[in-house]
Amino acid sequence: LLTCGLDHILFMNEVPADTYNYPPKKTVRHSLHGRVSTIPARLTGYGEAWDGDRCVLWAEAIVQQSTVFGEDLHLLRRIEADVGGNEIRLSD
Repeated sequence: LLTCGLDHILFMNEVPADTYNYPPKKTVRHSLHGRVSTIPARLTGYGEAWDGDRCVLWAEAIVQQSTVFGEDLHLLRRIEADVGGNEIRLSD
Protein backbone atom coordinates (compact mmCIF):
# COMPACT_ATOMS: atom_id res chain seq x y z
CA LEU A 1 0.00 0.00 0.00
CA LEU A 2 1.38 3.39 -0.98
CA THR A 3 0.39 6.82 0.28
CA CYS A 4 1.23 10.34 -0.77
CA GLY A 5 0.71 13.97 0.03
CA LEU A 6 1.79 14.72 3.60
CA ASP A 7 3.45 17.91 2.40
CA HIS A 8 2.85 17.93 -1.35
CA ILE A 9 0.42 16.50 -3.92
CA LEU A 10 0.38 16.28 -7.71
CA PHE A 11 3.43 16.82 -9.90
CA MET A 12 7.06 17.65 -9.16
CA ASN A 13 7.48 21.24 -8.07
CA GLU A 14 9.92 23.74 -6.60
CA VAL A 15 8.49 26.18 -4.05
CA PRO A 16 9.84 28.91 -1.73
CA ALA A 17 11.20 27.58 1.59
CA ASP A 18 9.70 30.41 3.67
CA THR A 19 8.16 27.98 6.18
CA TYR A 20 11.52 26.41 7.02
CA ASN A 21 13.46 27.96 9.88
CA TYR A 22 16.69 28.03 7.85
CA PRO A 23 17.39 31.22 5.85
CA PRO A 24 20.11 29.71 3.57
CA LYS A 25 17.50 27.31 2.15
CA LYS A 26 15.69 29.37 -0.50
CA THR A 27 13.56 26.69 -2.19
CA VAL A 28 12.26 23.17 -1.63
CA ARG A 29 11.94 20.61 -4.42
CA HIS A 30 9.06 18.18 -4.20
CA SER A 31 8.99 14.86 -5.99
CA LEU A 32 5.80 13.40 -7.43
CA HIS A 33 3.27 13.30 -4.53
CA GLY A 34 5.95 14.21 -1.96
CA ARG A 35 8.61 12.18 -0.16
CA VAL A 36 6.35 10.04 2.01
CA SER A 37 5.76 7.52 -0.80
CA THR A 38 9.42 6.42 -0.55
CA ILE A 39 9.64 6.18 3.26
CA PRO A 40 9.08 2.74 4.81
CA ALA A 41 6.64 2.44 7.70
CA ARG A 42 7.53 1.15 11.18
CA LEU A 43 5.13 -1.57 12.32
CA THR A 44 3.71 -0.67 15.73
CA GLY A 45 1.20 -3.47 16.20
CA TYR A 46 -0.81 -6.25 14.60
CA GLY A 47 -3.25 -8.90 15.66
CA GLU A 48 -6.77 -10.18 15.59
CA ALA A 49 -9.92 -8.93 17.27
CA TRP A 50 -12.87 -11.22 17.87
CA ASP A 51 -16.47 -10.04 18.17
CA GLY A 52 -18.56 -13.17 18.63
CA ASP A 53 -17.79 -15.35 15.59
CA ARG A 54 -16.45 -12.40 13.56
CA CYS A 55 -12.65 -12.06 13.36
CA VAL A 56 -10.91 -8.87 12.23
CA LEU A 57 -7.22 -8.93 11.32
CA TRP A 58 -5.46 -5.61 11.85
CA ALA A 59 -2.08 -3.94 11.56
CA GLU A 60 -0.88 -0.47 12.56
CA ALA A 61 2.24 1.38 11.46
CA ILE A 62 3.71 4.86 11.53
CA VAL A 63 5.57 6.75 8.82
CA GLN A 64 7.71 9.71 9.86
CA GLN A 65 8.73 12.33 7.30
CA SER A 66 11.27 14.71 8.80
CA THR A 67 13.97 17.10 7.71
CA VAL A 68 16.41 19.30 9.57
CA PHE A 69 15.00 22.83 10.03
CA GLY A 70 11.75 21.70 8.41
CA GLU A 71 8.79 19.41 8.80
CA ASP A 72 8.34 16.55 11.24
CA LEU A 73 5.20 14.82 10.00
CA HIS A 74 3.84 11.52 11.34
CA LEU A 75 1.19 9.36 9.71
CA LEU A 76 -0.37 6.60 11.81
CA ARG A 77 -2.26 4.12 9.64
CA ARG A 78 -4.42 1.16 10.66
CA ILE A 79 -5.47 -1.49 8.17
CA GLU A 80 -8.29 -3.92 8.99
CA ALA A 81 -9.87 -6.83 7.15
CA ASP A 82 -12.61 -9.26 8.16
CA VAL A 83 -11.60 -12.90 7.83
CA GLY A 84 -13.59 -14.22 4.86
CA GLY A 85 -14.62 -10.69 3.89
CA ASN A 86 -14.08 -8.85 0.61
CA GLU A 87 -12.99 -5.41 1.78
CA ILE A 88 -10.04 -3.70 3.45
CA ARG A 89 -10.54 -0.71 5.77
CA LEU A 90 -7.94 2.04 6.24
CA SER A 91 -7.82 4.58 9.05
CA ASP A 92 -5.32 7.44 9.13
